[in-house]
Amino acid sequence: MYIWSGLTSIDILGTAGLLHSLADTTLKIHITDLSDLQLQSLKGHFFMLKFLSAINAENVEKVTETYLSVTKDGLKTWSSRWESVSKRPEVLRILDENQEINFVDESYFDQSVLRFCTVEFQSPARIIGQTMVEIDFKVRDSFLNWRLKELVRKGILTFEGELRDMRDYKIKLTSV
Repeated sequence: MYIWSGLTSIDILGTAGLLHSLADTTLKIHITDLSDLQLQSLKGHFFMLKFLSAINAENVEKVTETYLSVTKDGLKTWSSRWESVSKRPEVLRILDENQEINFVDESYFDQSVLRFCTVEFQSPARIIGQTMVEIDFKVRDSFLNWRLKELVRKGILTFEGELRDMRDYKIKLTSV
């Protein structure tokens, strides 16, 4: 079995959950190791691959060359990681610089989001995009959209439009 896994918390946790469910398997399992893989973009610059969605067709073969066999001990480590994470009550799990899972409050990125908000109405998509770059894409845009709605609910932000998808409304800082 060959498993593609990126270097994001959702990829790592998904892989851990899958390997936990396969803890008693006799299958030979191989998993991508992207930790040192540097790829060249279509425009010619080099980058480290974190998200599998960032790969273009010309680089797929380079990723397949990174597969490593998962040993029984490795399978136990992945399974143990899943067991410890799945027992925690926190909603938000992010990776630190050492690729370790950290558990943080759901409001963890609120200050980053608010840094891009102004007293003028603007598109949440713009704020979310700027925030995602600042936080190095540690969460998905849908999570940040939810946080914007929560900040509206708390009265920190004001909106106009329909508070659904990030393209359905505009937001601004609430005047004091």
